[in-house]
Amino acid sequence: MIFICIILIPIIIFVGFKRKKKKVLDTILKIISIILIFIINLRPMVYVGEEEVVLSDLDVLLVIDTTISMSGQDMEFGKKTRLDRVKEDATQIINSLAGSRFALITVDNYSRVMIPFTSDARSVLDAIDALNVKDYYMANPSNPSFAISSMNEILQRNGDNRQRAVFFFSDGEPTDGRGIETFSGLKKYINNGAVLGYGSTQGAKLYYNLNYSVNEVRVVKDPTNNYEDAVSYIYEDVLRTIAGQLGLDYYNMSNDKSRLDSKLSQIISVKENGIETTGTKKVYGDIYYIFAIILVVVLIIEFWRFMRGTYGK
Repeated sequence: MIFICIILIPIIIFVGFKRKKKKVLDTILKIISIILIFIINLRPMVYVGEEEVVLSDLDVLLVIDTTISMSGQDMEFGKKTRLDRVKEDATQIINSLAGSRFALITVDNYSRVMIPFTSDARSVLDAIDALNVKDYYMANPSNPSFAISSMNEILQRNGDNRQRAVFFFSDGEPTDGRGIETFSGLKKYINNGAVLGYGSTQGAKLYYNLNYSVNEVRVVKDPTNNYEDAVSYIYEDVLRTIAGQLGLDYYNMSNDKSRLDSKLSQIISVKENGIETTGTKKVYGDIYYIFAIILVVVLIIEFWRFMRGTYGK
């Protein structure tokens, strides 16, 4: 958008002043509009002060499965998809452990560090809210152990003097035909957390939008089963194995969400006995809306001139 604005402004100036002088106003209004769009896209902010924050020595790593199987709608009696519930639970964890640093890893065809450890909880919440399952046309065989490389990368970078909690969200389904690689090498970096399982033993069909059309929904077919409707199940044996290798508890989130509440209470009690400091952080406020209002006024003027028949004259 910025690049387009830089190109358009000189073109409009050149064309405008080559036309009649009465059309100079049109050119000026167009230039003002482009400049305003340029500024709005920059999202300018101003310093508004400082606020007190409580900082702890706890780092919380969230590892979220975004494979297509997480679109299975078998949570809360079929009312929510697995990923919907993951988002709710991840949000609860962040809100409960306020003052910690958070990081986010997603896993599908491969794993990636979406956000490294940061004290900006809002950015992590926004990233989680924007998560979607892997696109059907881009999906490839996957495995929960794809997460190991990214987890190892980010946990090794973390300071040795900080506590680490890891929450692993998945249905545990491997579709690459291979076994689960061991997570045991990561255990030494982790002090707390849990492996959280999503899905059901009854299973759920998976759906996708044909050619990205919201009006044409199709059921995913299973090529390993004569192209019958694909049904995804929770793989609790896999999830329990991962939990054991990481030294963490395993909770089936379909059955009892209270166990996560208990785990968070336990982490909070440990956190309160750890190192907590009170500090300040600078707070900035958005001012782009001011330029958006001005842009609306300019557009109203343009529309008014058009309706009166004076536009371009």
